[in-house]
Amino acid sequence: MRKLLYSLLYLPLAVLGQDKGIHFEQGLNWQQVQAKAKAAHQYIFVDCFASWCGPCRLMDRTVYTNDTVGAYFNAHFISVKLQLDKTAHDSPEVKARYADAEQIGDTYKVKAYPTFLFFSPEGKLVHRSLGFQPVPEFMALAKAAMDPKAQYETLKANYEKGDLKPESIAGLAVAARDLGEEALARRAALDYVGYLLKLPENLRYTQDHIDFVASFPDCAKDPAFVLYTRGSAQADQAVTKARIYAGFGKDWPVFTAALVHYTDAYEKKDDLALLNKNARYILQYSKERSELSQALNWSKLTTDKAPADTAYRRTYRELKTKLAEINKQEIK
Repeated sequence: MRKLLYSLLYLPLAVLGQDKGIHFEQGLNWQQVQAKAKAAHQYIFVDCFASWCGPCRLMDRTVYTNDTVGAYFNAHFISVKLQLDKTAHDSPEVKARYADAEQIGDTYKVKAYPTFLFFSPEGKLVHRSLGFQPVPEFMALAKAAMDPKAQYETLKANYEKGDLKPESIAGLAVAARDLGEEALARRAALDYVGYLLKLPENLRYTQDHIDFVASFPDCAKDPAFVLYTRGSAQADQAVTKARIYAGFGKDWPVFTAALVHYTDAYEKKDDLALLNKNARYILQYSKERSELSQALNWSKLTTDKAPADTAYRRTYRELKTKLAEINKQEIK
């Protein structure tokens, strides 16, 4: 009796509530699921989850039980839940799929949860996504999975063959980035920016294009990205701000270089509190003499305009001290 209660406790909510929402197949192994999908000419939806995953449980509670989601998925998909971790309290149903879960996790490189995999009726992976998605986004994902023009794996294959249109390359770059396929995302993003550089200037710097370029701050030093941002102050500002956020706490040299450029080019010099704040960021995180010298210039401006402010004077004094130490080290 106790084992039964444990099994019920650890069953996903979507499995316990099969009377509404998505119907997830029970008692079928992966080969049987594929055979059923092929016979029914239906796509396969696989929810790869972990027992400890909060977003997975949120999908169970708020998305999989939704009537609209259920009606669409039940009409178009054979749906399966696979638990990719193992616990002492796993139900017999979960244990029976250990081998399938391990095979699918390894084959399709599932590294985060929830991961959603979509297969054609012939059993070929055509689309994937990950992370919690509310009902509207999840419905859009399901429809994209059945559209060859939107399927991630199809787009990727066409891109590798050189058969993908530029607007689709942009979508592929974003999808690859969100899925953690960084090398592909970077390559596709660079190709798309190369395409943008060939457009007339009035089409090159639309807000959508600038937002795209800014969403890839790690590519900002690539020659194509540099050439793109040089042609528009708006683009340069957006990309520099993106690099500030991308570098903070992760890559301090990227953060400080971007902060110096942004402060010099775009911040108002009469906002003394902001200048002091940015100067202290450079004081704390930069070891570059040129960046510290620039921060000292901002700090000098604050002390000139507000000589009685002790915080501004302290920043100025500490910057001078750090620069003096760096100069001594360089002489040695």
